[in-house]
Amino acid sequence: MSDGPDRGRRWVAAACLAAPLVAGAALSRRVRAALVDARGLSDGWVDGGGAGFPRTLHGPTGEAWALPRPPRRIVSTYLCADEILAALVSPDRVVGVSFFADDPAMFVRRFGRALVVGVGTGVTVQQTARYPFERIDVAELSPGIVKAARGFFGGVNGGVLDEPRVHVRLEDGRNLLVVEKDRYDLVTVELTSIWFSGAANLYNKEFYEVAATKLTPGGVLSQWIQLHHTTVREVASQMATARAVFAHAAFFIRGQGVLVLSAEPLRARVEADLGDLVLADETMDAFIDDVCDKGGFTRASLVSTDDNLRLEYATPRNNVPSAAAVVEGLRAQRIPEVAARLRAR
Repeated sequence: MSDGPDRGRRWVAAACLAAPLVAGAALSRRVRAALVDARGLSDGWVDGGGAGFPRTLHGPTGEAWALPRPPRRIVSTYLCADEILAALVSPDRVVGVSFFADDPAMFVRRFGRALVVGVGTGVTVQQTARYPFERIDVAELSPGIVKAARGFFGGVNGGVLDEPRVHVRLEDGRNLLVVEKDRYDLVTVELTSIWFSGAANLYNKEFYEVAATKLTPGGVLSQWIQLHHTTVREVASQMATARAVFAHAAFFIRGQGVLVLSAEPLRARVEADLGDLVLADETMDAFIDDVCDKGGFTRASLVSTDDNLRLEYATPRNNVPSAAAVVEGLRAQRIPEVAARLRAR
């Protein structure tokens, strides 16, 4: 007799578990069809593996499509690059991405070779190509992202991937630096949000150690520091990790954070825009130490490595706060005289 209620409860539980999957499958087909119809995308590209889902798609002429969020289990079936998901392609996002080339270029001493890690929409590559680099290598793991950047986003990035100076390499950016024999005057990294599995591969101390050996004397590394869905402590952790390898650093807030690193003193060109410079060298160290003092932990404990994977495990726990509090806390550290010192070196 007792089997009856238990069996009923099991059926109810099974139905509750199955419902989101059934609804998700239907939604998956509807969203895929909407994307293909509205954007002229190939079905293969829409299905091309992913790490997120856009709430609204923005077109280059101002049109927009609101899309419902699917169940968590099927989020990973949509699209891929964070840059593509966030923009598709809104003008303010394009402007923001350009700083990942512009900020480090202020400090580049020689325009020989550059490496861009991560293609996205190709806008960072395009902005890098506006400088007189002799050769620009682009490292991208996903053939689908390269195909989208060349085809669908070709009008946005000016077809930059087909320029003679630009060489696309279907490789992991860190592995490319390990095997590459030549050195770079600029390496700029703009990947995806750090809480995605594997992203910390380009934020750990060992990555910076590899990158440092592949920069020319005075060469510059630029790293995106996300300021949304994080905390001041995790931002300090990213800075402390980079500073464990690079003697000199400058940090800008351009909506998102841009960390510029070099083994030699950074010296900005006279015409450089340093208005959004927040921290550099000693003031960055003071910020990191202040975060440690207030939190009661050591600077060494903030350093993320391939062994402890600190950033990869700590960052997802802070995937709720908005960027406002983090940005406000960082801007409070700004000392205007720092920019003058960078020009005077």
